[in-house]
Formats: sequence, structure tokens, C-alpha cells
Amino acid sequence: MAKAIISLPRAGNWTELLIILKSFVFVTAGVVAMSSMCYFIPAQLLTDEASNVCENIYSSKWYNHMELAKPLIMIVARSHDLVEIKPCGIWELNLKTGLTVVKSMVSYATFLKTVESAT
Repeated sequence: MAKAIISLPRAGNWTELLIILKSFVFVTAGVVAMSSMCYFIPAQLLTDEASNVCENIYSSKWYNHMELAKPLIMIVARSHDLVEIKPCGIWELNLKTGLTVVKSMVSYATFLKTVESAT
């Protein structure tokens, strides 16, 4: 039989464990920050542009081109539907979600700093 040996870090190794934990948190925060710049902001811009379609069509001179009237009316009718970008149906990608993630990261980092200064 094979035995699994699990050893707890000794007093000297706790600093190494803390460094590893800090590095993991730092890398995770960096990945989340990069994803917010690469995904949350463009998704919000795309959602804003999709919500402006109705106003832009209404402001155009669509009545001068009667062959386009019926398709444009259909587009205006469809543009009243709310546009949401949900990857894998998990959460909505928008600026509000991104700022909530950043706010949570800052709160967690503040908590870790408080715990570290208390020890």
C-alpha cells in the first residue's frame, strides 16, 4: 500500500507559503484586470451601440428610400430588445460587472493587508 505523506509547513516555511499565496493573488488580480480591459469595456461599448441603433435609424432620412422602409422598421422593432453578452450563460459582460469584480478584488486585497499587519 502506498501512503500519502502530508506535512504541515514549519515556522520557517510559513513565510515561503505566504510568498506563494501573495504571488498567486497578484497573478490572479493581474489576469482579472487584463480581462476587464479586454472584455468588459468592449462588451459595454458594443451593448451601448446596440441600444443606439433605434435612435440612429430614426434620425436618418429613411423615408427618402421607400425600398428600405420595411427592413428598417423591422430593425427598429427588433432593436427594442435588450442586448446582453453572456459568455456560457454565466454572467453578463458589461462595465458594471467589471467594476464589481475590481471592487471585490480591492476589498479582498485590503482584507489581506489588514490580516498581514495584524500578525
